[in-house]
Amino acid sequence: MADIYETENNYTLACSEKRLEPNPTVINMLQFEMDENIILCNKSTSLYLAGNNKVMTDTRLTDTDMDVFERWLTNNTYVIALDLRFNNITDKGALSIAKLLTKNFSIQKLNLMCNDIGPKGAQYIAGSLHRNKAIKSLRMTGNKIGDKGGVYFAEALQINDQLEELDLGDCDLKISSIITAPC
Repeated sequence: MADIYETENNYTLACSEKRLEPNPTVINMLQFEMDENIILCNKSTSLYLAGNNKVMTDTRLTDTDMDVFERWLTNNTYVIALDLRFNNITDKGALSIAKLLTKNFSIQKLNLMCNDIGPKGAQYIAGSLHRNKAIKSLRMTGNKIGDKGGVYFAEALQINDQLEELDLGDCDLKISSIITAPC
């Protein structure tokens, strides 16, 4: 069973394989989680990596970070929630997240609120929900996925009956994505 120490070690390994320096935001959060684990002996964790968390960082995660996350979290069972809101994740990063979700069935909550994900990124993420039935909550609020992106999620809901919460507020949706959604 994975723990925070293995999770941290695998992060630095994934960065090394990609020939990248570890992101200080991720390192700070992992260190915080390690400190908490010493006290509480947690069996799982939620990684709060919101780009607007000025207490933890003054930098935002990017598509390059999501490429590392795909490698890092693929076989990880310790992380059950990812909060990636208010970062600089675009459709390219959404593709990495979607690839991760087709391999990792431990993540139950994913918050991608207020990034730069468009219709193509929505297609990638919604497509991953066809296979991943572990995700219970997905927040896409504030991404400009448009009506086309909304239709991709409506189609995913026709296949995935395990998703309990899907937030598509302020995503520039029109009526056709609502009509497509299952009842």
